[in-house]
Amino acid sequence: MEEVNIQFSGFTNDRKVAVIDPKGKIITGREVPKLLNLMTSIDNGELVISGTSAENISFILPTGASAKTFKLFGNQVEGQLLDDSANAWISTYLNGDYRMIFLGKNLNAVMKKRGGKADENKHYSDSSPIHLINLKSLIFLNSKLKTKVDARNFRPNIVIDGDEPFEEDSWSEIKINDCRFRVQELTNRCIFTTIDPETANRDKGMQPLKQLAALRLKRAMRPSFGIGLVPLTEGKINKRATSHIIK
Repeated sequence: MEEVNIQFSGFTNDRKVAVIDPKGKIITGREVPKLLNLMTSIDNGELVISGTSAENISFILPTGASAKTFKLFGNQVEGQLLDDSANAWISTYLNGDYRMIFLGKNLNAVMKKRGGKADENKHYSDSSPIHLINLKSLIFLNSKLKTKVDARNFRPNIVIDGDEPFEEDSWSEIKINDCRFRVQELTNRCIFTTIDPETANRDKGMQPLKQLAALRLKRAMRPSFGIGLVPLTEGKINKRATSHIIK
């Protein structure tokens, strides 16, 4: 993607659709790695899904449906259920009982934990609206690994080419083009990083999480990699964007 729109809640249309289990809990690739094989986009009020063996399939996103409450990592978030055809398709694809929900207009997923403030919103993300990693940190981590990983193991929205590995640990604010972002937190990593983004298979040696934990332990830190960002201004950024760090 050459250019993206930045809203206060994150990238436009990023992570606005989620899959839920029968208990109303949002599931991710942690629990069901097969989700990683899907690619999605939102176009003219429709959810377009690709990445399966079949042709692209689309479903109309709800507009007038009433909002319901669901669980995302212990937090309450709002959403509108997609229709029965969408729910039947995702249930068949995942071989289980699942439904899809949409974070429609005027619905919120409020940030209440891990450094979020009461007036800040996000989409269906773990914590912060936007996640950034430093390419220099990735190169350093890969220098310690037998099997290299790429940025997709960490699912960032933004990848920058910094000056030093892990310099982002000390940032408090970053400006990219004319968009300013507050650093919400260092992103603590989990088993999701061990799932190959191409094959959706887990690494039997628990890499790169095991090596990352060892590197961070030397600094008496948890296994964090990358930083969570909260937009302070709205605008656009692109691949040629320049950044300015405020420590």
